[in-house]
Amino acid sequence: MKKTLNVFGIIFAWFLSIALVVMLIVTPIVFSALSLVTPKTITDVITNSLSSGLSEMLGLPSAESVQITTLSETAADTNDATSALEGIFGDKVTAEQMETIMASQAAKEFIEAYTGDLTGVLTGSQQTSQFNAEKIKEIVNNNMDEVINILKTVAPELADKDAEELKSKILEAVDQNADKLVEALPKAEELREQIVAENPALKTALDILAKKKAIKLGFIGVIVLISALIFVCRIPGLRGFRWLATNLFIGTGFTATIAFVPGAMGSVLGNLVQFAPAMSVIESLMSAFSKAMFLRAGVMLISGGLCLTAYILLRNCRKKKMLAAVEVAEETVEEVVEDRETVENA
Repeated sequence: MKKTLNVFGIIFAWFLSIALVVMLIVTPIVFSALSLVTPKTITDVITNSLSSGLSEMLGLPSAESVQITTLSETAADTNDATSALEGIFGDKVTAEQMETIMASQAAKEFIEAYTGDLTGVLTGSQQTSQFNAEKIKEIVNNNMDEVINILKTVAPELADKDAEELKSKILEAVDQNADKLVEALPKAEELREQIVAENPALKTALDILAKKKAIKLGFIGVIVLISALIFVCRIPGLRGFRWLATNLFIGTGFTATIAFVPGAMGSVLGNLVQFAPAMSVIESLMSAFSKAMFLRAGVMLISGGLCLTAYILLRNCRKKKMLAAVEVAEETVEEVVEDRETVENA
């Protein structure tokens, strides 16, 4: 009976292992794809994209054709993002200078705040946009030293200006242009309505993104359940740890292999796209996806190592207990034999 149950346990464990390996391959792909729709990832993609082909995308002139004006002379009469930035940093902002601005912590916080707001509305986690002029002022205040250094870089004639004087002028320029910059950016609510109106199928995708936490918990729950069943099926000798370790190592191999594909595809697709910013976006997205896949492959590798270590330690512990039990039994037998010989001799 015991052998029969063991055979059935092995058979069931094989089927469950196949299901677990499939889940260990699919789950990192799903999780990595969902991780792309986060403020941080979107921010990284945007900042990387803006460092390539910026003049083509924004229509900004090169450094050789522009004379930067001082901050006190700035003005912004048009209602677009470029003119609003020019209102803060100068009458004209070149592509090279914009790249310097976009590489700053202040710019990254600005983009992350906007994309976070945008992502929240698009995925339904918040109903209305919360990005406003006050948020811009807060970001500038928190990074004032860096903003002053950037201003001195893009406008060398301000290099000798007093820091407090520059701070005052920056705050004045931000007060005048923050509202214009907010108005120039697309409203999250309007974007969602436009996207859904133009392509109703995307509404389903947005609804799925709104439930991504529940989706992740569902995948994790299935993996935990299958792992527990495998452990129960191979509980004799605690071999379940060994089976789980093997499955995790196989899943790690597949995941790591798949992680190499997006990077190669990003380069190929990027070369096929002539528009530089679009090429950079594709490469950045693929790179972010690959990094997320490698991260999850690393987690599985560590988990597999822990399971294998647990199996080895428990097996050695059992061997030691068995050896100790055998030694005790042998000593007991020897004592019985000695006692019997003593009685017979008496």
